[in-house]
Amino acid sequence: MGAENLAGFLCVGQGVGVNRGGTGSAEDEFRAFVASTQARLLRVALGLTLDRGLAEDLVQTAYLRTYARWGRLRDQDPAAYARRIVVNEHTDRWRRHQGRESLTDDVPESPTAYDDSSGVSDRDAVLHALADLSPQERRVVVLRYLADLSEVDTAAQLGIPRGTVKSVTHRAVAKLRASAHLTQTDEVTS
Repeated sequence: MGAENLAGFLCVGQGVGVNRGGTGSAEDEFRAFVASTQARLLRVALGLTLDRGLAEDLVQTAYLRTYARWGRLRDQDPAAYARRIVVNEHTDRWRRHQGRESLTDDVPESPTAYDDSSGVSDRDAVLHALADLSPQERRVVVLRYLADLSEVDTAAQLGIPRGTVKSVTHRAVAKLRASAHLTQTDEVTS
């Protein structure tokens, strides 16, 4: 769904009055905001959830809540607000569903129609490596490296001390470096 369609859907789908007249309307500003932040916000959500469908749901929720407060947020930092919603929503969903999964003896089927191009393989390896991290380590790594936030901004987003961000980042990066998913083994055949 394109940014223009998403912004229009968010405005109309929620029964919010839409101002169609004039330039520089709140709706136009929100559409521009969605267009400029959608890819980055989706990357953050995908890094947290490791599931594209759930990531898109988190981003849509963030845009719905941001639009509801757009009049107050548009002169501040709406991207930080939306990113915080994505992180908090992910944490809330994780807490609600924690312990509800059950182990079975059957292995789930994996998708067979898979495009094994280099970029997809690399992304898949990174997502598998991120899945091996604890939820806190994954949140910190995603905000520090995918969202490109500083230690101070990451600490503020997660509500933890800066020192915790530093130590968690150190442990997570060490785990990622040692991850079997990210090590490249070049097989030489004679």
